[in-house]
Amino acid sequence: MSLNLVVVTPNGRVLAESGVAKVIVRRFEERFSRGGQVVFLPMHGSETVHLGDGPLVYVTDRGDEVRVELGGGFAEIEQGVVTVLTPSAKVVSRVGA
Repeated sequence: MSLNLVVVTPNGRVLAESGVAKVIVRRFEERFSRGGQVVFLPMHGSETVHLGDGPLVYVTDRGDEVRVELGGGFAEIEQGVVTVLTPSAKVVSRVGA
C-alpha cells in the first residue's frame, strides 16, 4: 500500500508522485520556534496540518529520498492522498536507493 503526493502552488502543480512510502513535513506551531514533524504513512487517518517554512521529505517505494523546500502552507491527507498547498515549492534533492 502506498501514498500519492501532490504539491500545488499558486502557479500550478509542482509535483505529483505515486508509490510514496512516507511523507515528512514540518508542522507550524506558534508555541515552538521550530515546530514539530508529522509523518504521513499509508493507512494514516484524515488530518490537515499548518506547515512552517522548511523541508518536505518523502521516500518512494523504491527507496528514493526526495527533499522539497516549502514556503509554508497546508498539508492534508485523505484516503491515501497527501495534498500540499503552498506559496512556493522547489525540489532540491533526489537521492536514489
